Amino acid sequence: MFLNSLSILVTFGSIVYFIQSTESRYIDSWRKIENFTHHNVINYVREYENDFLTILSSIGLSSKCHSALIDYRNGLLNFDLTSVQRLDSSGKWPSGLLSGTFTDLGSFDTCVSLDSSQYCLLYTNVPLFNETGYEGFMRPYDSRLFNFTSEPFKYFQKYIHFLRRMNITTGLCVPNECSREELTFIVGKLYDKFNTGLTADVDLCYSSPSSIPWRPSEVIGTRSPDDSLLASFNWSENCKKLFSIKPSADESMNFLDGIKVLTMLLVIIIHFQMGNMYNLYIDSFKLMQIASNPIFIFLFLAPYTVDLFLMVTGLLMGYYFFSGKRRLNLITYIIGRWIRFATTLGWIICLQFVLFSEHVHKYFGGPFWSDYNGVGSIVQSCEKTWLPTLLLNQFWFDSSKDVNVCLLFDWYLAADFTLAILFLFVLIPYLKNHPKLSIINTIILIFVGLAISGLGIHFLGIPTTWITTNYQRKAFLQYSFDFNLKPWPHISPYFVGVLCGYISSRPKLKLSQFTLVFGWLVCIFCLSLNFTYEYVVNRFGIDPEYKIALAYGTVSKTIWAIGWAWIILILKLGFASSVSNFLSRPTFRILSRINLSVLCINMLIIRLRSASARTFIFPSSSDVLLFYYLPIYIIIYAAAMVSALLVEFPTVNLLKRLFLKPKSRQPET
Repeated sequence: MFLNSLSILVTFGSIVYFIQSTESRYIDSWRKIENFTHHNVINYVREYENDFLTILSSIGLSSKCHSALIDYRNGLLNFDLTSVQRLDSSGKWPSGLLSGTFTDLGSFDTCVSLDSSQYCLLYTNVPLFNETGYEGFMRPYDSRLFNFTSEPFKYFQKYIHFLRRMNITTGLCVPNECSREELTFIVGKLYDKFNTGLTADVDLCYSSPSSIPWRPSEVIGTRSPDDSLLASFNWSENCKKLFSIKPSADESMNFLDGIKVLTMLLVIIIHFQMGNMYNLYIDSFKLMQIASNPIFIFLFLAPYTVDLFLMVTGLLMGYYFFSGKRRLNLITYIIGRWIRFATTLGWIICLQFVLFSEHVHKYFGGPFWSDYNGVGSIVQSCEKTWLPTLLLNQFWFDSSKDVNVCLLFDWYLAADFTLAILFLFVLIPYLKNHPKLSIINTIILIFVGLAISGLGIHFLGIPTTWITTNYQRKAFLQYSFDFNLKPWPHISPYFVGVLCGYISSRPKLKLSQFTLVFGWLVCIFCLSLNFTYEYVVNRFGIDPEYKIALAYGTVSKTIWAIGWAWIILILKLGFASSVSNFLSRPTFRILSRINLSVLCINMLIIRLRSASARTFIFPSSSDVLLFYYLPIYIIIYAAAMVSALLVEFPTVNLLKRLFLKPKSRQPET
């Protein structure tokens, strides 16, 4: 008994001694860590202090900025919490630079939560020669342009062309008394002091405001509809219309639902490409390997998706009017079409005023909020251009030298509306019993569109195609705002669709064996030319001779439309029934009803994602698909459904009340 008690006492004493010893060690370890960190911060400040103070005294800083920086230095020496948090919130030189990781953002949220602090992005630029024509991810520079002698730089030379599109980007947490110009000057002087050969640009500075006044545009965006019209906003009835799987009256054209939905998926992909924050990619050099995958041909061809949409629109216009399934009422045709588009445009403009406001910026914004691919200056542009945007004529004023982007998708609705007006030159002769004149006018408009495309490309000196892997710089702006975002290049595809609609509307249409073979040969030739040309110039960075490039740029949209028009005609006539059945599935029928809302809202979601992003992206197909594309797709379609139920469907209901005569209801059988 005594021995047992003694054993227990000895054991208990050993445990107490062990706990006291352990407690002493961990306290001592944390004391060492604290002292080490404090001395490390002091040594860091002392290492650059003399150079820093020399630069501060030699440049004309404002007194507020000078005092704030001196206080920041003293705070670090005294191990002041706010000063250390600023230092800790700032990014460092990026790790993984040799594999294409160009960004270290630091801690944006911690920085903007500190008093008297602002978060800025430091863009460190490496001087490069002037742009050499087309430049892109798949176009590395000639090694003879550089004279590197070390192995790391010889390796990096293969990827220097990435620096034309991306900067070495570092988050800075600094006192908000200093302007971005003063910070740029200070960092530039430090770079010069240490002979780095680098240039600096501090931009996108943001500090959390204590209060934010409401802009008039944000208040306008929250107005409610008139109570007297609430019957058109019946949520239950609109949901029934949206999710109804009842086939249309003309089931032979139901496969167009699938084509429109799949085409819209490609439209969103190209908008992803336009809104990509490449500085957020880790190991971005892998983008070259990914773009080499043949499956990326669909991304290379994505810019043509809008021409497929417009061709299908022209086809449906021709089919329904030429077959007598729809009658022409000019007021409904013009005013009704404009009201439907303008209402949706106004809704998205109001959403942008609210979601891109400083109130949202304060609570949800990220370091790239004010970047061009984020929110940028969209609110200011919309406040200046909302009226011409609603009138569908903003495209008259936009150019590559004067870009006022409010809604990037509004050009498509403006093109659709303009081409619908041109369609009257085809439709009215037909309704006046002059079908031959109608066909002649259609063919004339196709050739007019070809002529305008060729002459526009040649005399405006713009690129002949949008090369997806090229950087979105001067050439992209020229191709977009001087050419592709105007209605004129899309005249030919639209009226190819009208012509196909006329052919499809013929009763008991049958094709001979010769016509089938010839049609398939033309279809394969046209689409193969598109696929081959776009793959070669994107994948291998080849610049064809100007005559070849001009010829392709002139006809590319038209031959694309011809190829797809033939496929649609074949499906309409009952060939490839398994394909037609797949494209006619109820899921596609439902999603096609919100295509307009998806088109209008997807760029808003993509820009919000870029503006609020804080995390990096690894450029692998699985990561990008699962953690980037798929979640954004789900959000876009969910938001589009809500938008359609709140705005698009009620607008259509109101237009029907306004323009259509009430019909006596017949009992259901």
